[in-house]
Amino acid sequence: MEEEGEMSADCLDTSETSTDSSKSLTSSSRSLMDTIESSIEIEASTTKSEECDKKIVQITNGGLIGNYKVVRRLGEGGCGVVYQVKANNKHYAMKVERLDMDKTDQLLGIEAHVLKRLQSSPYTVQFIQCGTCQSKGLGLRVLIMGLLGPSIDELRKQEIKGRFNMGTVLRIGFHALQAVAFVHCSYFVHRDIKPSNFAIGVNNSRRIYLFDFGLSRALKKRGDMELRTMREDVSFRGTSGYCSLNVHNRKEHGRHDDLWSIFYMLAELKTGDLPWMGRSRNKTKILKAKLMDFEYMHGCPVAFSTILNYLRTLDYHKRPDYIGIEQAFFGMMAAREVNWNQPLDWEVD
Repeated sequence: MEEEGEMSADCLDTSETSTDSSKSLTSSSRSLMDTIESSIEIEASTTKSEECDKKIVQITNGGLIGNYKVVRRLGEGGCGVVYQVKANNKHYAMKVERLDMDKTDQLLGIEAHVLKRLQSSPYTVQFIQCGTCQSKGLGLRVLIMGLLGPSIDELRKQEIKGRFNMGTVLRIGFHALQAVAFVHCSYFVHRDIKPSNFAIGVNNSRRIYLFDFGLSRALKKRGDMELRTMREDVSFRGTSGYCSLNVHNRKEHGRHDDLWSIFYMLAELKTGDLPWMGRSRNKTKILKAKLMDFEYMHGCPVAFSTILNYLRTLDYHKRPDYIGIEQAFFGMMAAREVNWNQPLDWEVD
């Protein structure tokens, strides 16, 4: 049976960590990195990424996939690629992957399944269609969905100092929490929460969407009342900079692990960087285990750390107290006199 882990009202502590000590804390973070023994194995680059590069579908602008005309390439991830396409004078996003890839690299099937299940969520992009087709003798799986604006990661990097003000961070955090809670209520875990997987709307810059469900996993099998049995040793899934220590330790990804990723993300949005970014997965794991929360959350509310302490009490089977965390965000916003009508950083010229 599921248990609910209730969050203490202590999370409503809305003060901030001292910004005066940020320089010394940054030095502490970096010096800790310097003390990590160089004998720790650095992950070797594998040929798998090279194989994926070779299998990425290259479509020139103006090319046709079914009734969809390619306008431009938007990006890529894993072994798939995303294009902006046009059909009947409307613009969409199209994800494409090859059918001759290894089954473990084919992610669009699960992504389409999850996307369809989440269509009632205000934080989910519109599902249009998914299917297979042939293009120049090559078998393709194609997912068509609504077109989104720039990602939160892109918007942060456009800021002069590469970070957002706290009012913007708290509102992003609140919407991210609601988006992820909706995924969990549909009994999925996302498993790759990060700033580049949130984006604003094309026509509504205040609406934030969660996307890229290719690594998602169902928490329950259809018709079951209980959660799926927790596996003992799990292959790494996600992005090392934002995943929890549980994921680094190859434990089954639970709902609380998605929430951990939200707070790593918020800390980066506020500070502009995290001390383990750009490090190998092993060194990232060591830093996350060694550093105290305040050592990388400079200027963030104390409540962030309190919420993380609460998440440390949860496990795979315990349902997080989403309402309690939501109330903590309301408290942090009220303490800083942040209201919903204030412009977000990317709305300010």
